[in-house]
Amino acid sequence: MTYTSRLEGGKEVAGFYGILYARLVRGVPCSGDGCDLEVDAVNGETRRFCKTWALDEERCRADTTPSIPAEEAEEHARAYLTETYGDLPGLTIHATLLKWADRPLWTKDLSAPVPLGWEVTFDNDHYRSLTWPRNATAWVDAHTGEVFACDYRPDLT
Repeated sequence: MTYTSRLEGGKEVAGFYGILYARLVRGVPCSGDGCDLEVDAVNGETRRFCKTWALDEERCRADTTPSIPAEEAEEHARAYLTETYGDLPGLTIHATLLKWADRPLWTKDLSAPVPLGWEVTFDNDHYRSLTWPRNATAWVDAHTGEVFACDYRPDLT
């Protein structure tokens, strides 16, 4: 849950609470499916509700016990980033979470099995120096160790 305040006339006023719920399939959260709720902090009214529940659970066929631990997934991600982008000063991994990689960005065939992956969230000196600092994500297959997606953009300004 997050809290976001608003400014009115230069004064901070009550804002809203944001609650994100990831859909669970066989006890593992999805990266795409889930619910997003915003509630007004003063009157408790729902400001926004969005539910995405599109994944066919039959596509989540992988064993939910990963073959490689989170630490090894981080090593694979670091190696991939170095091989692909060279030295990334200040590379810092913030979180490594096991999830179903159910966002359609990674597959053209929506009937293909959904990989169980480690979502490795990171940044580096370049990303922290941006006007709006952000994190990037590398996805590591939880059984093979292969990096199958990465959204790092060294050209961001």
